[in-house]
Amino acid sequence: RSAGEADLGGPVMALLEKVDVDWLNRQPVYLQFAHGHGGHHKTRREDFVAMLCVTGQIALVDGVLKHAGRVPDTISLDEAQQSARVCAINLITQLNAACNGDLERVVRCVKLGGFVACDSSFVDHPKVINGASDLMAAVFGDKVPHARFAVGASSLPLGASVEVDAVFEIR
Repeated sequence: RSAGEADLGGPVMALLEKVDVDWLNRQPVYLQFAHGHGGHHKTRREDFVAMLCVTGQIALVDGVLKHAGRVPDTISLDEAQQSARVCAINLITQLNAACNGDLERVVRCVKLGGFVACDSSFVDHPKVINGASDLMAAVFGDKVPHARFAVGASSLPLGASVEVDAVFEIR
């Protein structure tokens, strides 16, 4: 094992030993250059630590859904970004509860997943989810950016415009 390489442990190594590399090399699979992304997120993370997954949160404030509808038909891009920010606040609320009120246990946000209610012509999903990413960077710092996806959906729970889930590294 080289310096900086993770110790995968017995069970994972046993699984990796079963991979038929020769067969894989004979397949018509060509890996492309792995392009990066800008902003407060990364394309991938490689960690084997304590993780806490928080399921999708929508923009509920005191039990009332904010910014319901589809982008850009019912709500604007700016309103959708505000909705993503509220989703991020709700993620942190759930995180705080899971950590028994001790957010000092949180090392960082590892991954955000964002769903945007929209029609098929809308293509600015990443701009919407930036509302959540920017808040996570402000709260937890952007020295170690999180991985992220942002996709469109024809509908979301309760008519929400945005839903965001997350994975956090905790101590």
